[in-house]
Amino acid sequence: MLICVRVRIDRWMVTVHAHGKGDPRNTRLLTGWKAIAQHFGRTQSTVRRWADTADLPVYRAAGEKGLSVYAYADDLDAWLTRRSVSETRAEAYPEPGAGHPTTSAPHLVPAHKRGTLARMVLIAGLSLIAVGGAVTWTQLQSATSPASTNVEPIPEEARELYLRGTYLWNRRTPEGIAGAIEALTRAIEIHPDYAEAHAGLAMTYNLARQYSGMPGWKAYALAEAAARRAIELDPGLDLAQAALAFIEFHWHWRVEAGLARFEEAIRLNPDSANAHMWYASSLLLAGRPERALPVADRARVLDPNNSAVVTIKAQALFYSGREDEARELVEAMIREDPNFAWSYYTRYMMALAQGEYAAYLDNYARLGDVISVPRHRAAAEAGAVALATGGPEAMAMAMFEVEREFYERGEALAWDLARHHALIGDADEALRWLRISLNRREERLIGIQADPAFRLLHDHPEYAALLIEIGFPAEAGPAG
Repeated sequence: MLICVRVRIDRWMVTVHAHGKGDPRNTRLLTGWKAIAQHFGRTQSTVRRWADTADLPVYRAAGEKGLSVYAYADDLDAWLTRRSVSETRAEAYPEPGAGHPTTSAPHLVPAHKRGTLARMVLIAGLSLIAVGGAVTWTQLQSATSPASTNVEPIPEEARELYLRGTYLWNRRTPEGIAGAIEALTRAIEIHPDYAEAHAGLAMTYNLARQYSGMPGWKAYALAEAAARRAIELDPGLDLAQAALAFIEFHWHWRVEAGLARFEEAIRLNPDSANAHMWYASSLLLAGRPERALPVADRARVLDPNNSAVVTIKAQALFYSGREDEARELVEAMIREDPNFAWSYYTRYMMALAQGEYAAYLDNYARLGDVISVPRHRAAAEAGAVALATGGPEAMAMAMFEVEREFYERGEALAWDLARHHALIGDADEALRWLRISLNRREERLIGIQADPAFRLLHDHPEYAALLIEIGFPAEAGPAG
């Protein structure tokens, strides 16, 4: 049985296909219009027309001269069998004397459930290693997308490693991040001047802190080196500019410079859902939800099936005062993509903002489970016991004690301890730990305005001074 899933990510269309277990067939590669036409027993002009108007799954990597169009035989068969019986009879096997066949046809199985490629693979029951499946990436043409300035041909092995790395970091899982680092590093070893691979590696390291538990000081340093090398090789590469914008905003706390560079990345590629998503997220952290919401809307238009995009859209709705819409969006996303970590982050933030402490603890623990950070569940379980007997203040102090043990082992941040004191209005202790966090340059500080745990500090003069020291302009205010 052939299983086939297609989903668009920015300028790429990925097709994941595999046979069910026990099926001995291999996917056969067809190169060129002639071979594709022969597969159907039709003319080249007919299959070209199907590709243009009926979503026939043929591929061409943009910007690589001399590469013919290609397709996979099983991909073509899946396209054909998914068409209606009437369309199949009329177009693929016309009756003698029949007129010109219709060119309309349904898409290959669309990613109609929200989620990343990881979820789509899980839903399809695919395992690229276990069942010998394959992944095909095709860069979509865009009039505004700059071509790489590389003049030396990219070796095929390096290109395949780059495509695999791009697929893996877009999964946004600990395993995906680790695999992407390995694949992209190898691609650069083969072709050191591969700008796209450097940019992809930079973004992988940016995401490593969030999705794999890599310390921020390590992840961002590696990301910056890769991003700057990518820009040196190709200043017009939008992913490289977006990766550096991410670093400037989240690590160096150059807030306005980071936001401006995100805008530049979007100018270079207006159809990048990722760049719009990262820009919207940064605007939320900067306390500008009214600007973030239309950017998040645009990201979702560009990639409606991306769980990370939907998460940021939900956050933008919430901080814009549209709480019910935000909750509905998050709940729907969790039902459809229960393995996406940051939906639980979004849900625990919403619950905390609305004083729903049991839900806050549940989602705090579930986030830790998905990203493999055990202190989250340990703190949440201690907090749940204390909440039942002593209320929110006891909950916060129980969580503080647990996370302080992790902090002393180097497995938690001063920021994490400050949150618990801030939650109950203990301004002195919260600010003391925030000062420690500032002195240690903990990257989580950039999110202080968006975290409802710190709301009781917003009127404190030292809190306002702290925002300025972090890098926010003097007029910065809370996200919502």
